[in-house]
Amino acid sequence: MSVLLVESKTADCTVVLKDGTEIDIESWELWRNNLHHFKGWTCAAGSDSIMIENDFQVWSGVCRNDNLGNLLDDNFSLFKEPTICTTNQCTACISDLNNSKKLI
Repeated sequence: MSVLLVESKTADCTVVLKDGTEIDIESWELWRNNLHHFKGWTCAAGSDSIMIENDFQVWSGVCRNDNLGNLLDDNFSLFKEPTICTTNQCTACISDLNNSKKLI
């Protein structure tokens, strides 16, 4: 099982295995091969990518793992650290799949 998902130079993500082996892969292939289950992993959703609804509610990714609040609030801010994934599977959205993830 992979322990890290990071940005790739040749594909849209790189899977880094426990032994350090790096595999460049297109993120949609994670979904297609049923490798999109990251519950309990850290995820950069909320710091590297967000989803904003038409009422300005901000979520940590299309998965809506965390509500970050309303964009119009004076105290609104993005996460400074990765969040912990609480969903059973990552969405098929490329931006969610491309967020850096790490098995903790």
